[in-house]
Amino acid sequence: MEWVQDVPAPETARKPNNVSEKEWCKLMFEWTSWLRQTNISLRYYLNIDPYTLTEQEWAMRVVELRWIRLEENKQYQK
Repeated sequence: MEWVQDVPAPETARKPNNVSEKEWCKLMFEWTSWLRQTNISLRYYLNIDPYTLTEQEWAMRVVELRWIRLEENKQYQK
């Protein structure tokens, strides 16, 4: 799960007072980009519609996807 935890996900949808508007926009852009890329990867690699999954099912598929990508990298490093 450390891969999922590395994502700069915001705590809430509102901007905290101690973060500048520019920093907040950057964080939101990074987070939404990661989310879109992950959903596209779920469709491509696992042939799953991510919008039909519960949050727990989605998280489990993301971990599976990470494992698949790590195994692929091992094959290419040999």
